[in-house]
Amino acid sequence: MNDFLGKPLVASQLKMALMRWLEPGSEAPQPDPDVDSAQPVESSQIGQEQPDIIDEEALHNIGQLQQPGQPDLVQRILEIYLNESPKLVAAVEEAAESDDFESLYRAAHTLKSSSAHIGAAPVSRLAQDLEACGRNQEGAQIAHLVTQLKQAYQELVQLLEKKYLKRVT
Repeated sequence: MNDFLGKPLVASQLKMALMRWLEPGSEAPQPDPDVDSAQPVESSQIGQEQPDIIDEEALHNIGQLQQPGQPDLVQRILEIYLNESPKLVAAVEEAAESDDFESLYRAAHTLKSSSAHIGAAPVSRLAQDLEACGRNQEGAQIAHLVTQLKQAYQELVQLLEKKYLKRVT
């Protein structure tokens, strides 16, 4: 198998790759127009409320993995993200303050990936920039990037809690 699928995985791309390799000698399947593609979502296609904070297509793709009779998968993934990501943001901040480039790289890398999986592109992009600073041991922009990351992360948390998480009272 020589196909490459980048993270975060898109269900339609995975399906096409599997179909190509599970049916020897067959031509590559054509994309199904009814299935989400890997194309970026236009801001006009998603909710008017904070369209740049989260890509709803990513959450939709997670929801496509939902099994009948099982707890809400999107809800569970977001709860895990909200439980784990504050530790990563704090680790990024601490590493930046102490010029610990290796720790900055590791925490930013993990935050980048987990944020991308849920469609939190702004947080993921800022974490990617911080990851590069850690990898290249370039400290000039770190403080500014950390400030931007904390702001983007706070906006994300507020949106997730308000719009996506069902709270039991």
